[in-house]
Amino acid sequence: MTIALRTDRSSARLDYVLHIVFDIHLGLPYKVVQQWDETAGASLCINYGTTPDYRADINLFQSDLLYGQDIEDIKPTVSHDRDLPVFFTIPEGPFLSFSFSFDLFALIFFCLTRYEEYLDFVPDIFGRFPSHQSLAGLYGFLDIPLVDLWILELKKDIESASRHTLHLPRKYRNRPSVDIDIPYAFKGKGWKNAPGLLKDIIKGNRKRAAQRMAYFRSGNDPFDTYDFMTESFDSSGLKPTYYLLMNFQKPWDENHLINTAIFSSLVHRLKASGTIGLHPSIASGKIPDKLAEERIMLEKLTGEKINDSRQHFLLLSMPHTYRDLIGMGITHDASMVYADRIGFRASTAVPFPWYDVIEDKMTALIIHPPCIMDASMKWYMNITPEDALHIISWYQSTIEKVQGSFTWIWHNSSFSEGHGWHGWKEVFEALCKA
Repeated sequence: MTIALRTDRSSARLDYVLHIVFDIHLGLPYKVVQQWDETAGASLCINYGTTPDYRADINLFQSDLLYGQDIEDIKPTVSHDRDLPVFFTIPEGPFLSFSFSFDLFALIFFCLTRYEEYLDFVPDIFGRFPSHQSLAGLYGFLDIPLVDLWILELKKDIESASRHTLHLPRKYRNRPSVDIDIPYAFKGKGWKNAPGLLKDIIKGNRKRAAQRMAYFRSGNDPFDTYDFMTESFDSSGLKPTYYLLMNFQKPWDENHLINTAIFSSLVHRLKASGTIGLHPSIASGKIPDKLAEERIMLEKLTGEKINDSRQHFLLLSMPHTYRDLIGMGITHDASMVYADRIGFRASTAVPFPWYDVIEDKMTALIIHPPCIMDASMKWYMNITPEDALHIISWYQSTIEKVQGSFTWIWHNSSFSEGHGWHGWKEVFEALCKA
């Protein structure tokens, strides 16, 4: 089955969206034409224009977004069609002559490129784009993969018009990942545990003081949860990605020193269980050459090239962060999620290539968007472990419907009762089984 898409204008932005829709999501061969006689031989014709045409099987409305070269201060108005949020709606005219009441391709471009993050916003204390300033946060659709759902609606229209059943070129996947900010709570700190114990006692942190005393007696570190995690992953047939922080700089990048036998042993321990990725420090976004230095150090420890990355504290800045990663040869990133809110930051659960809006081009960097992070649920949203179990079930079923990737983030430290994580072990186990 071949799709002919007829349009009066072409652009790099349109080419990108068509690649997303037809290559990645639907797996359908297509060609873009400007003349109607060029549609001959196609199984189905889609007209993408400002006015509908009776010669097309499907008519899609065209706005101006995909034909601009600058970044405009756009504030879309959200309405609804087919019980789903929409924007870039048709200003006036024969709505019923178009399949949708809005520009589907513009909506996809706006969401995937994170267009709104190029505009002015009020950053949080780390300089991040907060979820509540996003269109999805303002209009309440952060919890749905809007892009994927609308492409499935287009799929239904194509099936109806062509009388063919389409099969998506992908399957649901559970994709776990672990951020290792602090490998061990006490192990390897030696004499520093003594003043730490005194500090716990002064602050009245009895649980943590008890854990530290228990470590003195048994050597069991509460952050050394790697055996439990790897056993859980193995029993569920999962291969996680472990993101390792390679910098020690207070107050935020507080990993152990990496030039120790303990850390080297941990890296090889994790390498046997899954993929190793880089967790670029906050400092790497401020100090020239720091990112390259951290990647080189991790590659020396692993003995292999590092292609995967996720920003520490999810410190993502458009377009600078992704340009830096591309410059270092990173090909996969999993930072596309808010720290303060779970949900679909780019309105998708399907990995996609990043588009640089300023350079106006698609890149080779593949974005793997997570939708759930342990710290977001507990510290930012005050979600209980019991409620988290229901949330996980809902997200799993939602992503399964679009046959996307359920990408989620955990930390090796998120089991420690002395650090407030009572009951979260069951949440981790539920995620592994999702």
